[in-house]
Amino acid sequence: VELNCHASSEEVLAERPDVVIVAAGGVPDDLGFEGPNVVSVWDVLSMQAKVGKRVLVYDDHGKHQAPSCAEYLAQAGCEVELVTPDRNVAQGMGALNWPIFLRNLYRAGVTLTPDLRLESIAPSATSDGAGGGSVVVGLRNEYSGSLAHRTVDTVVVEHGTAPCTEVFDELRPLSSNDGVLDL
Repeated sequence: VELNCHASSEEVLAERPDVVIVAAGGVPDDLGFEGPNVVSVWDVLSMQAKVGKRVLVYDDHGKHQAPSCAEYLAQAGCEVELVTPDRNVAQGMGALNWPIFLRNLYRAGVTLTPDLRLESIAPSATSDGAGGGSVVVGLRNEYSGSLAHRTVDTVVVEHGTAPCTEVFDELRPLSSNDGVLDL
């Protein structure tokens, strides 16, 4: 039994296993937005990301991750706007936690902005293109379709987790059960 290890499909097959259970986890889903000014909630909360003074946290997940990140950044001295395409921030959060998060976000000075979907991130006119400047964020209103822009130093994207399926996808055709568990 091998646990907590990274393995390619070739390494798995080299072991000649009778049974393979793939629990590959995932990575932050960044919605395809990349660049030196774009980071994930994971990057921020694990202190692996350097963020600027002005931060837009985009929450397309609705749970506790983005509000936790926004609160952390505001308490660290950043100017934070928490943007969501939902009707309100943290829409999927439980009713008992929601008021506490809202209280903490408002007290920390976080601007809460609903109804806007992240559409674009581009270097600003003053950016050097290598993360040494700001970016212009395009946000489309879910109801009116109007486009708003924000100029910030860092964009934090929270869109849940994208599963790592490469090993599973490569091994599935070789399985006797087509990768399906029947317990």
